[in-house]
This record gives sequence, C-alpha cells and structure tokens, in this order.
Amino acid sequence: MQKHGHERIGLIGSIIEEDHPLMELQVQYWRQAMAACGLSRGTTQKHIIRLDPVPVGGVAMSAFEAVKLYYERQRVRATAFIALGEEAALGANVALLAMDVTVPEDVSLISYAGTVRAQLNIPPLSSVDVDVDEHLQAAFRRVDEIFEGQSSPTHPSLVIVPPSLIERKSVAPRR
Repeated sequence: MQKHGHERIGLIGSIIEEDHPLMELQVQYWRQAMAACGLSRGTTQKHIIRLDPVPVGGVAMSAFEAVKLYYERQRVRATAFIALGEEAALGANVALLAMDVTVPEDVSLISYAGTVRAQLNIPPLSSVDVDVDEHLQAAFRRVDEIFEGQSSPTHPSLVIVPPSLIERKSVAPRR
C-alpha cells in the first residue's frame, strides 16, 4: 500500500479481548512495519480499529459497527486498511459503502489471511494468503517424521511458509 502512496494505513482487528496476546502481537508487528516504512509519525494508535462482540453477525457485523464508529470519531482518517481476516474486511467494506466511501477509489482495503472467498467480494479483495494448506502439510510431515522415528517430539522444528500477496481490485493509488 505504501508504494501506492498510502501513508496512513489503519488496522482492523478481530473480536478478541483487549489484552489478547495474538491481537497484541499483530498490532505490535503492524506498528513495527509502519515504523520501518517511516509511516508511524506517532499516530498509529488512532488508526487501530478494535472490534467488540456484537449480539448477532460475528466478526463481519462487529467490523461494520467499528468502522462506522471510527469514521464518526476520526477527523483525519486512514487512506488504507489492513483487515485481520476476510470477515473483518467484508464488514469494513459494507460499512464504507453505507457511508458512501468507495473501495478502492476513496480508501484501499486488504484482507490478511485471505482465502479464495476474497475474490467474491465487490470489489474483489486483495489479500495476503498465508497458505494454510502448506502449513497443514508441514504439520503432517512433522507428525510423520515423529512416528517414523526420524525426529523426536522435543526436537526443534522450524518450517517457514512465506505468505503471498494476491492482488485483486481493492487497492488503488492514493488520490
């Protein structure tokens, strides 16, 4: 998104407790990435959209409500968002549409941990594919190694499965 001219890149979270370790780790890495790109400028906290549980609708509805609230409260807004999951991206996209903010013309949107379903969104969502299938295959290979005596369960194992960016139509240059 940075190479498309976006300087304020927001993060749309998932429904988990405020101090949940996984969410906080994702926020920490997002902050580090923003700083490494020279985009932090002390305002990143304003562009973290945390989701609260809702009675019905799950993550998508929670993201819908949270993005609308963000737009009501923030005068200076992010020009692009990374949603932690397709459901959050879907809810964010519908909230933006409801406020006459169009993706990607007015704001870019990308889904982290996207799947093939991201292409069904309107517009089709660019997404970071974490290759869940390869992660599972690596886990199965590890279990097979242990059962075949080629490795011990306590033996350290590191398998790196690099994510890939699947570019679709939800990211555009900043106007």
